[in-house]
Amino acid sequence: TDRYAYARYLIEQVRTKTEGVIVAPENILAIDSHTYPSLAKRPQNSLLDTQKFESTFGICLPSWQYHVDCMIDDWARQKN
Repeated sequence: TDRYAYARYLIEQVRTKTEGVIVAPENILAIDSHTYPSLAKRPQNSLLDTQKFESTFGICLPSWQYHVDCMIDDWARQKN
């Protein structure tokens, strides 16, 4: 995935799984790295991809969505 899809998914899960938290994933806008100047040099392709890791070590990792869901579930339990 990319940072935009990750951020949208995270905010959508917060909105779905918690009460009283006002978030608007539709307000997250995708931008190119050159549009947002930063001192850190960004790679041309920084997609979060685990295929090389999985093939090297023979491990099948869960989807990134699974881990976002776990994080939000833990946060929501602590909040309530």
